[in-house]
Amino acid sequence: MKVRPMTWEYIAGFFDGEGTIRNNKYGNKTSIGIGITQSVFHGEVINEIKDFLDKEKIRVQVYIRNEPYKDKYKAQYRLEITSRASVKDFLLPIIENLRVKRDQAEKLLLFINSCPIKGRLTLRERDSIIELVNRGISRKEISKKFQRSVATINSFFFQLRHGNKVLVQK
Repeated sequence: MKVRPMTWEYIAGFFDGEGTIRNNKYGNKTSIGIGITQSVFHGEVINEIKDFLDKEKIRVQVYIRNEPYKDKYKAQYRLEITSRASVKDFLLPIIENLRVKRDQAEKLLLFINSCPIKGRLTLRERDSIIELVNRGISRKEISKKFQRSVATINSFFFQLRHGNKVLVQK
């Protein structure tokens, strides 16, 4: 039997049934992540999903863990996505196909969009910074206003000036 290539639609359905979304707050820190667990007897699907996500430049980790199950331990494959950028890059292509986890996914995306990724600027920040520079505000003052390092602001302008892809969080 020929196996079809991995698709975002398949991943959406598999994640909807076997996946987890984590958004936990510990004091003033928040831990987010995506996980998919599967029995070692069908673990090859986890590796296929990992290979697909690797091609999409989404950072994932796969490991085997032992879970308690009816007075014994059951080995399982676990795929984890923990960086904000990778979680966002994973959820955006599948969210329209989610049924069970759609609300959780939308809430997590809202959270990610409200918390800037270190070293990246939101679209709103980018537009505001350009406007402030056009009004003659110094980069040092801009970094204080947006609570970003001067290096992040300078990097943004360097990339903008040289026509490189600007690191922007959408």
